[in-house]
Amino acid sequence: MRLVIDASAALPWFFADEKSDESDRILAQVYKDGAVVPVLWPIEVGNALTMGLRRKRLSEADWLSSLATLAGLPVSVEPLDHLKALADIPALTQKYNLTFYEALYLELASRLALPLASFDTDLLNAARAANVQLWKGDSR
Repeated sequence: MRLVIDASAALPWFFADEKSDESDRILAQVYKDGAVVPVLWPIEVGNALTMGLRRKRLSEADWLSSLATLAGLPVSVEPLDHLKALADIPALTQKYNLTFYEALYLELASRLALPLASFDTDLLNAARAANVQLWKGDSR
């Protein structure tokens, strides 16, 4: 089954100190069935990787390799309807006390009726409250 993945689910794939069995299972699921992400996901993950380079958590070679891996993942980027986002997302941010970023992931998983994979506690709690299915490997 395809997943909606947020940046917190993807970053452990690139940072050894964040890697876990669960993050590996999420990656395996993405390679198996693909994932859907909001338009900000490649920017958010790419920025985190760049900050990892600047903070010397990644070498330049690892940074470039990570960006290439990111580009090769079977991930569909959902286009942003900015008028819809500006109309719908603010209510989610208020109802569930989320950032605008987090609410984009919640809205996408809800709209597409796909499980959400995340390590973001606030987003996971909001998804539960909104009756959004979580990735089956989520043991929280």
